[in-house]
Amino acid sequence: MLGQRGVSTPSRSTLNLIHTGWQPPPSKSFQVTRYLERDSLAHCSRVSAQWHQLFNPLLWHKVLFRVPQDFSRQGYLVKTLDLHLGNIPAEQRDHIRHCCLHLRTVHLHFQLLSPLVLHQLFEPTAQNGFVGQSIESLEIYVTEFSVIPLILPWLIFVRRAGYLESLQRLTLGNGQALGEKQQVNVEDVLEYLRVFPTTRMLCFRRIPIGESCHDFVLEKVRGEYGNDDKTRKEVGGKEHNNNDQVDEKQHKQQPLQKLGPTLIETYPLKDLDIYPRTISVLSCLLQKTPDLDKLYIRKIGDPEILPIIQQACPKLRNFRYVGKGNSNSSSSSDLGEFGWQTFFPNYPWMESLHFENTLVVDRTLHTVSEYCSRYLRYLTLFMGTKVCTTTLLQVLQSCTALECLRCTTHAISGDLFHHTNRWACLESLQRIQQLPRLETLSIRGSGFMIEALLDQDDLCSTTTAGSKETFMEDDSLPCLSFSTLLSPPPSPSSLSRLCYKMLKDITMPKFEHKVITLQKLKALLESMPRVEYINFHDGYDEEAREWLRVHRPNLDMGVNVW
Repeated sequence: MLGQRGVSTPSRSTLNLIHTGWQPPPSKSFQVTRYLERDSLAHCSRVSAQWHQLFNPLLWHKVLFRVPQDFSRQGYLVKTLDLHLGNIPAEQRDHIRHCCLHLRTVHLHFQLLSPLVLHQLFEPTAQNGFVGQSIESLEIYVTEFSVIPLILPWLIFVRRAGYLESLQRLTLGNGQALGEKQQVNVEDVLEYLRVFPTTRMLCFRRIPIGESCHDFVLEKVRGEYGNDDKTRKEVGGKEHNNNDQVDEKQHKQQPLQKLGPTLIETYPLKDLDIYPRTISVLSCLLQKTPDLDKLYIRKIGDPEILPIIQQACPKLRNFRYVGKGNSNSSSSSDLGEFGWQTFFPNYPWMESLHFENTLVVDRTLHTVSEYCSRYLRYLTLFMGTKVCTTTLLQVLQSCTALECLRCTTHAISGDLFHHTNRWACLESLQRIQQLPRLETLSIRGSGFMIEALLDQDDLCSTTTAGSKETFMEDDSLPCLSFSTLLSPPPSPSSLSRLCYKMLKDITMPKFEHKVITLQKLKALLESMPRVEYINFHDGYDEEAREWLRVHRPNLDMGVNVW
């Protein structure tokens, strides 16, 4: 529809749709905004009055990074706002929040954020779109940490004043390396969950959650509101009038769960991303959130967390653990050695597993293959993998629903394709053909030899005249050829067997010789009809690399930098 120099002449069928008042279904609007960039949407909205009515809401649906100068006429159309407000003058920030009153998703990024600016941006008034009743997702990222412990208490104050009633997802982010005393208090987190009963997702990323070193006093936050006494009294009066009614309503909505001889108040949280300082903090939060579907835990290396999770989170389907990454840490080693064998049998419905900076050994993956094979779709082993290729093949064979496998062997120990294991990649690739849903495969390691792809006959055929390359001879290697994988299938039955139908992303270890010719590269791409990204670490000959650079420049970005 659009040319490089502007708007092309619309087709008759397109004009018919416009003149008959066609509007895209709400479910398709997101796809339209993804397909057309903002500049293209702007061109479309200028074609005619009818096109303006059609494309202008799509043009203003999202405002990302680039800030329009004037929101006064179109601000009511903005539903998603993602801006770095630290670089925007205060007058323009106020203009945005006063004009965008129907926001649903708000992502705000700051280098520095003072308590006064925090209170002004989220001032609980009807003319502030940042605390509107339609907001469902709020993300606040601040590079400097000092204001972060004040965010939850202030949002609680705003909610008690009668705003942010629809907020379901909250993310707080920080870019500093934090000390032992820099943390968010767990009491503030629990109070937030109580005051926001509709919360479904809570994400703190790398911000530590610790035990309180002082009493949770909301009056302190209210006292720091600002210098406008009249506004503070108005807000305070409204907050006082609504407190009892809101708290009573929320208390009635909270379910009670029996834990031993006592009843505890629970919250319907589904997704939790935390960095707990201690086991007691983790236990305190998990006991209050028994309906968790996703749990992301960072940097707590005590294996005692596993029975706590097992007892408190019976519905867990997605689990991600990121350790401290210290190879000399006994707790990290213990967690990899014995903790998981009693954990995973309780979660046969697990769909996603992510291990990072913690030791993962064969025994762990054997347990996953045995108990979680039916529903497991995503498996990531990053920084700390120590598994043999036989175990990896067992995972590929057992987990038939697998869509994404990422396996790296850096940091702690283990070289997946080193020395005696250098041929195993071939068997792994053959196993991929039996995974009809596999979309992502990422395997990294060292010592990835040419024998992993081609047998001696193929080596002879790919070595050009005058080449001085010499290859290792190893009679212990199986006589298996990768050429059948790279050659076009001869029949429809072979096509259904050989094609990687769903594969979109594949990364393999680095080759020691450039062995993929243009002919084999094209055959490989034919066997992956949906592939969007490949990374063979420049394992191509010169002709294949040049073809990629000219005809598929975005397929393997490495060919542009090697």
